[in-house]
Amino acid sequence: FTSEELETRATKRVEPEMPSTPASLHYDGYVTFKILVDKNGEIGCIWAQGGNPLFIVAVNEALQYWQFKPLLVNGKPVELVGVMKFHVHAN
Repeated sequence: FTSEELETRATKRVEPEMPSTPASLHYDGYVTFKILVDKNGEIGCIWAQGGNPLFIVAVNEALQYWQFKPLLVNGKPVELVGVMKFHVHAN
């Protein structure tokens, strides 16, 4: 699943609390995660795929609380794997 597809399945979102950054740190980019959503629509596993480590930690902590509409295949819930991409802007 793509980030956009997962966004449409999200039933609960938690915004990350970004750390305060030094004035010299200017960052405008993305942090990307591969996630496993279990049969109940909860996050099972999170793997950081890329981005600034300072922001990966903050987004990872928030992402753990997200919930999704379960994916049904032949009427039964199944796990799904997808990629979540978050835009981060700090200056």
